[in-house]
This record gives sequence, structure tokens and C-alpha cells, in this order.
Amino acid sequence: MPLEQRRILSAAEGATTAEEVCKLLASRMKVFGQSPSASGGNSTKRIRIRLSAPFQLTDEKVVDVVAAAPERLPASQLEKVGAQDLLFAVEQLLAGASHRFGESTDYDVLLDTGKRLPPKAIFGIAATRALGFSVLPGHFSGGVGTPCFKALEGAGYQIVPKDAPDPEVPREAADREYVEGTPKLRSHLRKERRSGLAAAKKDEFRQAHGRLFCERCEMDPVKVYGDSSGEACIEVHHRAVQVQDMAPGHKTKLSDLKCLCASCHRVVHRRLQQES
Repeated sequence: MPLEQRRILSAAEGATTAEEVCKLLASRMKVFGQSPSASGGNSTKRIRIRLSAPFQLTDEKVVDVVAAAPERLPASQLEKVGAQDLLFAVEQLLAGASHRFGESTDYDVLLDTGKRLPPKAIFGIAATRALGFSVLPGHFSGGVGTPCFKALEGAGYQIVPKDAPDPEVPREAADREYVEGTPKLRSHLRKERRSGLAAAKKDEFRQAHGRLFCERCEMDPVKVYGDSSGEACIEVHHRAVQVQDMAPGHKTKLSDLKCLCASCHRVVHRRLQQES
């Protein structure tokens, strides 16, 4: 067959983005060699690339092409991403780790510090850790109702519209009592309320003990309330007493935290308030 009849991509078309190149190649390879009336087709075919000048194909260029059109991962895979994976991803992004995910377009994850991060980048890095292979932007979608957003919201992260101002979150009476207290108490609460930390600690605690319970009074919420909805009364407390002595850059570890029932947590905070 003459070369012109075998050509599926011209040099000019190859100058576009990697994503567009992959789409063109896939659509044209699918119908190559078929009669006009045929349906279906296989887009996986061996191709030959002719270069007009010496050209070095770097690892980065290879990844660009491969990342452009991977198959979507099933929800059953994406749902394996846990709170600890998401916390790891957030810490990686805050530390300036490089990634293949762009800036967010419609939504941000708003951290308690006011910092905004792209949801897909968080979930992609977390999924790579959870699944054991490089999860790329094309492997999953972001947006309301997707496994990506469900996992983030389930782990306690707040997702807000991209250009919307930071929302005002009303405080409960107990929160006002503590937050309007001493600097020591405010510092303590900031560390406890850090985005994603509580869910990650609870995940770790379940893995270690098989269930959630209060480490102070040993109350088992499922036994007391009859089902897993009772776990809502288990909260996360920073076990360090001298929280105010921690350096500003101190990073809380999951081992610094305890799981307490709401009643015990309130008592511990009241004592901390009295000591301040």
C-alpha cells in the first residue's frame, strides 16, 4: 500500500497537544483498513513513526503521550483510596511535590489554614499511594458526585467553587467557648481540626483495633447506639499537653492523636481550659 494511503497523522497535526494526538491516532487506527460500511474496529495497531529530523524521545514526552488517554479506572478501584492516603497527598502538595495534575478549574479543596489545593491532584496522588501504580489525570474524573469528590468530602475536606470567597462556617456553642479562650487552647484546637486529620486517625485506629472506641472510658459507640452511626460521637484529640510549646512548623503525626468520645473530649478540653 502506498505511503500516502497508510498515513494516519501528518506532521502538522502532530504539532498539537499530546491529548489531541492520541485522540486522532485512536480514531484513525480504529477504521484503518476497513470498508466505509464496516462498524466497530480495533484502535490498537502497530504504527511506524517517520521523523523529518533527529529527535530524542525523552521519558517526559513518553509520559505525556501515555497520560493523555488512559482508560478510566472503575469505581471499585477508586473507592480503595482512604483518608490516610488523602492526608499523605495533601502533605505532599503542601511540601511542593511535583505532579502531573494541572491547576483546578471549577473547584478547590479549602484547608483550615485557608490554603486551596486542586481536588484532582490530591486524589490522584492519594490513589497512586493506595493502588500501587501511577494514577494519571485521565484515569478518573473530578466533579460533584464522583468518587474523587466523595472520598475527599468523606475524609472531612471542604470543597468550594473555584472563585467563591471562603465560606463563613458557623461555630457551635462549644466551639465558641474554646476558640474564644486562651492562645494555648486555640493552638490546640487548630491542630485537632486540621483538614483530613480526624478521618485519617480514625482509619488508622480501625485498622489497629478493628473498631472505634473511646480510649479514655472505652465506650464502644456501635454497642451503645446499635449501629455504625454511633461512631459519629468519636472525636480526635491531640494528646500532647504542651501544644503551645510546639514550633510553628510542627507537623502533627497520627500517633499524636487519641480517639475520645464526645463527652470525654469535652471534659479533657475543659481541664485544658482551666489549666490555661
